[in-house]
Amino acid sequence: MTLSLTLIMKDESKTIANLLKCASVFCDELVVVDTGSTDGSDEIAKSMGARVIYFPWQNDFSLARNFAIKNATCDYGIWLDADDFVSESDCEKICRLKREDFLHADIVMMKYRVSPTFSYYRERIFRLDGTNFFSGFVHEAMAQKGRVVRADAEILHQKQKPSGRRNLDIYLAHDSDKFSPRERYYFARELYYNGRYAQASEQMSKFLATGSFAPNLVDGAIVKYRADKASGKNEVKDLFFALSHGATPELCYEIGGWFFDRRDYKKAKFWYGAAMIADDMSGEGAFCDERYKTIFAMLQLTVCHFRLGEIKEACKLAEDTYRLFPDNEQAICNKSWADSVQNLQ
Repeated sequence: MTLSLTLIMKDESKTIANLLKCASVFCDELVVVDTGSTDGSDEIAKSMGARVIYFPWQNDFSLARNFAIKNATCDYGIWLDADDFVSESDCEKICRLKREDFLHADIVMMKYRVSPTFSYYRERIFRLDGTNFFSGFVHEAMAQKGRVVRADAEILHQKQKPSGRRNLDIYLAHDSDKFSPRERYYFARELYYNGRYAQASEQMSKFLATGSFAPNLVDGAIVKYRADKASGKNEVKDLFFALSHGATPELCYEIGGWFFDRRDYKKAKFWYGAAMIADDMSGEGAFCDERYKTIFAMLQLTVCHFRLGEIKEACKLAEDTYRLFPDNEQAICNKSWADSVQNLQ
């Protein structure tokens, strides 16, 4: 089986060579769609053996990605961004998948690591049979259909340029009344990240009423809760609504925070503890920030033990946290406190 890279770019001269060097290890064809570079990115791509095709940017990521797919000629395609990176070990994993005919899958899912602690699964390799295309003008996705398998290879995203208002402006250029549930969910997130909390809450409320994809319902409820909190409201009902769809570490952590703010440390302790053992729903496609299950929960749980007079438990957890996260400033502080307490005994 052969594999085509399908990539869209604009002004990626700082990263495109490195990405194409990675992709050349496992790809038989490098299809690069340039949407208007002025920094020589296209010439760099050509020098790396890519077939560069020009396509005018139309404020629609799917249009550009699908144009790249339509110009690919191999059995399978893989999409990557210019600021992605594939380690040597992960390149070998993809090569092994290729030797195994991609497990005869229609879609191969891979973990997308956006930071050392934040990741989620994305459709990554797809059969080039004329049926697999992206949809959505922003936060585009490919429908999972046919035989879908998960691979243990991982793609690292090394974002170089801030998106700013770009995504939000694309959404605002469209009629929100016509948004699909998925589009409304991401629109609400963009509103929240751009500080438009009241609008974010309103749009997320509409999304939550659709009863859509469970991981997005959980995350959407958390985003709505945070948007309302930023607007001066602090109601826990959205968090408990989310519980009916999945108790993720981040959700348990937020519920713990609600009780913590009210000095109900016993209940806060329960929820922070729950965060440390909760299922992150990554197997269902949820965003996964590992900090809520580890360092965040451990730090807050230490404080709860202390406030409840459980000094022995607080000291032990402070030591455990420091052992796992020796560079964290709060963990260092807690460890120093624990040492001072034990020296007095």
